[in-house]
Amino acid sequence: SKKPPVRLLVSFDRGTSEAAQDDVADRAGTIVREVDQIDLRVVEVPAARALAAQRSLSKHGSVRAVEADTLLHADVVPDDDLFASQQQATASNVNLPAAWDLTTGDSGTVIAVVDTGVTPSNPELPASKVLSGRNVITGTSSTGDDNGHGTASAAVAAMVGNNNAGAAGACWLCLILPVKALGSNGSGTAAQVASGIVWAADNGADVINLSLSGSSSTSVKNAVDYAEGKGIVVVASAGNNSSTTAAYPAAHPTVLGVAASTLSDAPTTYTNRGSWVKLAAPGTNVGLSRSGSLISFAGTSSAAPLVSGIAALLESENPGLTPAQVRAALMSSALDVPFVSSSGGRVNAGAALTAIGATPSTPSNPDPSTDPGGPAPPVPTDITGGGYTSSGVVTRTLTARAGAFRFEARCSWCGGMTLEVLDFNGNVVHTLSGDQRFAMAGLTIPYDGTFFFRVRALRWGVVSYFITYNQ
Repeated sequence: SKKPPVRLLVSFDRGTSEAAQDDVADRAGTIVREVDQIDLRVVEVPAARALAAQRSLSKHGSVRAVEADTLLHADVVPDDDLFASQQQATASNVNLPAAWDLTTGDSGTVIAVVDTGVTPSNPELPASKVLSGRNVITGTSSTGDDNGHGTASAAVAAMVGNNNAGAAGACWLCLILPVKALGSNGSGTAAQVASGIVWAADNGADVINLSLSGSSSTSVKNAVDYAEGKGIVVVASAGNNSSTTAAYPAAHPTVLGVAASTLSDAPTTYTNRGSWVKLAAPGTNVGLSRSGSLISFAGTSSAAPLVSGIAALLESENPGLTPAQVRAALMSSALDVPFVSSSGGRVNAGAALTAIGATPSTPSNPDPSTDPGGPAPPVPTDITGGGYTSSGVVTRTLTARAGAFRFEARCSWCGGMTLEVLDFNGNVVHTLSGDQRFAMAGLTIPYDGTFFFRVRALRWGVVSYFITYNQ
């Protein structure tokens, strides 16, 4: 049978005019894509002529590199078990509560997710949080997710936090810029990925997340360098082949390549590893499906957006940081682990923010109903989004002022109910059980910040909580 045509990625020397690039490429075959920002022409040639065309192009004085267009793949590991305490365990592992005490992000900070697209879902990833993006496969603005991988990645990086619903991403207030470069099968060509990176760099990204990997590509490297030159931090997954062989783009020098770790800071069974990997992060996190339900999202594809979200926290705190400074802060503050670069380690969000000089600001009132001059009237807040009718666990974060306050939870119809309050490090510090109604009083925290609480029940209706600050 006749072989399909081959696409060649032709990278030209900087300074070569666009007309000259077109002229050289036209002689070899049909130009099907142009990325002028990185002097790239994608040329389609018949399979029988591919080798000769590649040799001929390589000999041209203005051509820097010629390579066959390759596939890159999303780095996800199927994991259907959703542990309700997973959000807190991960946050504690990478010291996110300490980071959130300093900043929860800024809506002026944008994380581009170059992936399968992103499908917004209220309230965790509302449409207002997802900017108008680009589908580089079709050349349109249609960036809906036809796979689910991109939505899950975006959720890990930037789900809304402290909103009495679901879980929280690393950077609560950051915005998502969706760039669809991978198809419904989770794969995309090097040309598509390079085009996606360039588009994101030209359209407001502060951090670019690449939860994908493949073989080395000059075109993708040029795109990464282009983004770096525009002051953008690039993060990529290390791959899931249980290998020490370098995977790209994670192994490029200016990319923060991320391996997947366990909560005991060991490498996961599937993660790639080696000195070419700069950071590690938990490989199983809470994400979102395209329908908006919470899912357990595992793989280096999940570890990378966690780091992207943390990098965005640093950018939010200090927008003037260069990519090199962000990399240095994240790597120098990381916990040493033996399966990544000796100059990096397992990411530590709180320490990274401290490394750039972040300090607690004068707190704003975390509860609009609270009067700083006296006790606040109790304002119930629904934490179950309308209630559940089956057993389960619901976990939330709560931002509170320093000092003593009364924390009370109520349940409209409950059985076997347990309320647990966790401190800033994720340790259970108070437990209370009850049926129809339960309360906890006399809690005191030494400083403004975020703590966790979770409710376990055999069955429940609607659970709500409120806090009352002492005089």
